[in-house]
Amino acid sequence: MEKINALIIFCEGAHDVAFCRLAFKYHFNINKINWKFSEYPAPLNQLFKTNIKKHAAKDMSLDMAHKFFLPDKTLYSKEKKTGFFNERYY
Repeated sequence: MEKINALIIFCEGAHDVAFCRLAFKYHFNINKINWKFSEYPAPLNQLFKTNIKKHAAKDMSLDMAHKFFLPDKTLYSKEKKTGFFNERYY
């Protein structure tokens, strides 16, 4: 299994995610990346796929669906992979 250097950040709300993303971009040169679930390193790829399958059967709004351990933003550099999660429940 490939060893990865990952940083997972849990934020209170969408504004916190946006602030952190901009701070990481300008201070650490880490840019946003739009990966498909299969492109995430293991075990995150399977975790995200499983959560989608488990909660897809429930009829819920999109803003509630992302609450099930799916990243709001993923940032990437050669040194670090960073995931931001919005954990605020409305």
